[in-house]
Amino acid sequence: MKNTFFISYIIGDYLYIKLKNLISLSIILSFILVFNIAITSPTKNIEVIVKTTDIKNKNTAIKLIEEFNRMSGVVHAESAYSTNTFMIVYKDNSLTQKNIEDIFSKWGCDRVDISYELIN
Repeated sequence: MKNTFFISYIIGDYLYIKLKNLISLSIILSFILVFNIAITSPTKNIEVIVKTTDIKNKNTAIKLIEEFNRMSGVVHAESAYSTNTFMIVYKDNSLTQKNIEDIFSKWGCDRVDISYELIN
């Protein structure tokens, strides 16, 4: 009776250790999988900073922001009227520099300085 209890205890302890290692390994692999998916996400966002000195009033800035926000692929658009700066975040390949220049030109802003930055 003592031997079977001892053997059962050893087998139970062995299985407990294996199960604990299996759970730890599963958690680690899950974190690696989630991290890998986050890094290799195919959708990249691009942030564009547009500076112009041609903004005559706040209403023009508001109309520009509204027009960008209506466009498909634009995630976010905002402006700082005091510095004549606009920030537009859009999905990769949904806007071109020509699109941006044309929209600003439509509202009387012919001189624009555009800079890009890739963000996630």
